[in-house]
Amino acid sequence: MQSRNTRDITALRVACERCVGLTEVGSWHAVSKSDVAAFGAVTHNMQCIHTDEAWAHDESPYGGLIVHAYLTLALVPHLTSGMTPLWGTEAKPLILNAGFNQVRFMAGVPIGAQVRAQRTIVSVEERARGVLVTQRITIECDQVSRPVAFVESLVYVMPK
Repeated sequence: MQSRNTRDITALRVACERCVGLTEVGSWHAVSKSDVAAFGAVTHNMQCIHTDEAWAHDESPYGGLIVHAYLTLALVPHLTSGMTPLWGTEAKPLILNAGFNQVRFMAGVPIGAQVRAQRTIVSVEERARGVLVTQRITIECDQVSRPVAFVESLVYVMPK
């Protein structure tokens, strides 16, 4: 006989597997100058490309201030939060970021621009304590003609 936890994990896997191949696009989110300043203060990254408007205008290859690449990456949970829950609407599992298989920053995001995520569920694997979901995320920017980042993210979904 299966334990309750094993049944819960299997149920989560089955629910998540229904989403394999599903692609969704999230809502736009504006990245403000105050967001960049707060992120720079917390990470101690106050490089002039993020903070010095005169320098960025005259010297930067972007022609102005840009968002920290890691701030763009840190926004992924927020940018995907309004998308369909992989586990269905009944379960309330614990979600843990398990890391990344790949992260590529392709272009700078101008401060004040809007970004959004496009997410595709790539795979679902049942593990001893939960389900490992691999998702491919493309970050788009309303002021840049190509994607600004590609991320292959691993999320661990565990029954509570």
